[in-house]
Amino acid sequence: MVQGDSLYAEYVGFDYAVALDLHLYHYIVRDMINWGICQGYKWFRSSGLNYDPKLHMRHRLDPIDLYVRHTSTVANVILKVALPWMVPVRYDATLKLFPDYETLW
Repeated sequence: MVQGDSLYAEYVGFDYAVALDLHLYHYIVRDMINWGICQGYKWFRSSGLNYDPKLHMRHRLDPIDLYVRHTSTVANVILKVALPWMVPVRYDATLKLFPDYETLW
């Protein structure tokens, strides 16, 4: 997907039993970046999945907000307390290795 001066690589899926051994993620990202440079795009953005290759390729993290609201007022009170402890970024060890990890908070 493209928008403005950004190329978005969303949902590139692999059979990881094969893809990891063949380094397919790295090849696909390399080819997308090369294509984007040739087309004049200035930014390469990808989904929030599979952080290890992104760490090795020196990607930076973009903070995003996730909004959750239940139809029940009581449930919303509980969610307000519980959600900060349920976010996946809190427990992902690879994310903590990114130099801009603190920007997520």
